[in-house]
Amino acid sequence: MKGNRAQEGGNARGAGGEVAPASGALPVPTHAPSVSLPLRFFAAGLLAVLIVPVGMLLRPEVLSTYHYNQYVIALTHLTVLGWMGSVVFGALYQLVPVVLGTRLASERAARWHFVCHLVGFAGMVWMFWRWDPKQVGHFGSVLALGVGLATWTLIRTVWRAPRRTWMSAVLASALFWWGAVVTVGLGVAAAKCTYESAARLNPATPLGALVHALEATATYLKGFDQIALMHAHAHLGLVGAFLLLLIGMSYKLVPMFTLGPNVSAGRVWLVIGLLDLATAGSFLTILHRSPWKLAFTVLGVTALALYGWDMMKIVRGRRRPRLDLPMRYFLAGLLWLVPLAGLALYLSRPGLTLTVRVGQWENVYGLWALLGLFSFSLVGMLYKIVPFLAWYRRYAARVGLEPVPGLQDLYHEGWLRCGLGLHLAGMLVLTAGTLGTNTSLVRCGAALWGAAMAVHGINLAFAWVRRPVAAGRAVAVRTAQPVSVS
Repeated sequence: MKGNRAQEGGNARGAGGEVAPASGALPVPTHAPSVSLPLRFFAAGLLAVLIVPVGMLLRPEVLSTYHYNQYVIALTHLTVLGWMGSVVFGALYQLVPVVLGTRLASERAARWHFVCHLVGFAGMVWMFWRWDPKQVGHFGSVLALGVGLATWTLIRTVWRAPRRTWMSAVLASALFWWGAVVTVGLGVAAAKCTYESAARLNPATPLGALVHALEATATYLKGFDQIALMHAHAHLGLVGAFLLLLIGMSYKLVPMFTLGPNVSAGRVWLVIGLLDLATAGSFLTILHRSPWKLAFTVLGVTALALYGWDMMKIVRGRRRPRLDLPMRYFLAGLLWLVPLAGLALYLSRPGLTLTVRVGQWENVYGLWALLGLFSFSLVGMLYKIVPFLAWYRRYAARVGLEPVPGLQDLYHEGWLRCGLGLHLAGMLVLTAGTLGTNTSLVRCGAALWGAAMAVHGINLAFAWVRRPVAAGRAVAVRTAQPVSVS
């Protein structure tokens, strides 16, 4: 997509009459769905992330003891599905049509996906907390229906696009891993239950075939060590469904936001292919407790090293002299990949026995991945998307007629800095509490991290309702300089 961009704080009008705010904003949403669709996912995600620290305050042992208990599993799914999953799907519905130059195949299906997603993850978390595996499976089926609707909608969107690029492959790959992780998750839930009605159902009917397939999966999974199965399931979700998508989208968005050089398609294909291979191989080797797990971990770390080198080249070659704070927040999230890669290599060593210290490092690994890597990155992206949607809804039609604000005028940068500081402090204290098995430190860290998320939630809500252009008062607009953005 070609369009004109303004310098920081200014606005631009594209060739077709579309408008976009300052440089570093999203592409013009000519093909984007209604604003309410991504916003409802973002709102659900922000509500979910505010509940996570409450759970840690009530049950600080989720980090100070080993992670295989009902409360850890409940809060993990609240973070992964409620917070991360909600924001990721909201972002996909907003960005995929714009990036591919087409319209979303079905907004109606996406809205039903939101209902299934909300009911599914909320019910799963509650049933995990109560430890009712059968009901977990029921709510998990609702969530799986939502993932199916999302997959159907997004794949059709890719198919109808006028062009298909490596972004199409990234999306298809991530959706495949989403399907895999949901299937394994339902199998794990079914393995803890007995469905006596399965034998009475006709396998020739759709319902009967589904229930029999679920029973077969559950029977197969019962033969594996439950800790290994849990780790393999988590690996599929974090690396396949989330990390691969984060990397693929950042190859597109970081050059756009920083006005940096694009990476060659061949290099992106190489990184994504290595990650796909590492995800599949690591899942099988973790499940079977194979010593080959280290080899696939090395493969994944190699892909991350190539990706990190590409991100450094983009940032160093940018035409924007100063990175805005949301972009720095996002890049700070990517820096968590460095300690995570080192810890992954350590935990993948053949013959490593589960001791108290190893269990603590496993907890830290999950902490750094969920609350560090993904939470930093998602917060940074939310500060790009939500203010842009608010700007476009309120000011797009007024460009050229009167002065309008830039994106940075819609939220409080001081609050964003405060949230970033609280986020960093919370992560440091939570890490110390986890390694020291200290519940008081875990509670303190949870309070700091929760305060950070609350600050960001209020600030983003403020961005949506704030009107910095008051009647009779003009906000200065800097001179626009045309910049070609592909």
